[in-house]
Amino acid sequence: MSTSIWVRSTTPSSKKNFIGIAYDSVAQPNHIESVIAVIDGVLWKYSRYFDNPQYWSDPGAAGANGVKDLVVKQHGREKADEGTWRRMYEQRVKTQPAADQFEMYNLADDPMELANLAGNAAFAAQEKQLKTLLTEQCAAKRLTPASGTVPGAVACAATGSK
Repeated sequence: MSTSIWVRSTTPSSKKNFIGIAYDSVAQPNHIESVIAVIDGVLWKYSRYFDNPQYWSDPGAAGANGVKDLVVKQHGREKADEGTWRRMYEQRVKTQPAADQFEMYNLADDPMELANLAGNAAFAAQEKQLKTLLTEQCAAKRLTPASGTVPGAVACAATGSK
C-alpha cells in the first residue's frame, strides 16, 4: 500500500553532515552494534545496522500477527506559496525487518570513514575476524531481563544467534 501525502513547512530541510553532504532523516535499519579493534597493528571499526521490530509503530516479534511498522519516506519538495515549501511523502506498511547492513573501516587510513570496506574481498580476513568479535561481544554483553527473554528480541550480529 502506498499513499502520497504532503506537509507544509516554512523552510526547506537542510540536513548536512560535517563535510556538507546532504542526508535524509534516520530510517530503518537504525539500530547499531559496533566493535573497534586492532588487527595486525591497524585500527578497524566494524558495524552492523539492523531493523528492530521491538521499536516499530506496532512492535513485537517480526512476522507475528499485527506486528507492523508505518514507514514514511520523503520523495522531494517544491516551493508552494510564498515562504512555504510542499514536501511529498510516500507511506507504506512493512511487516518484515529490513536486511542487515554492514560497515567496516580502516581507521588508520580512513579516519573520516568515507570508504566502506565491508564485503570487499581484499579485506575478507579482517572482516571475518571483526564479525566473529562482534558476535562474541554481543553474546557476552546482551542482557536478558530476570523475567525471561523478550518476545521479538533481535539476534546477535550476522550469525543470527541470540
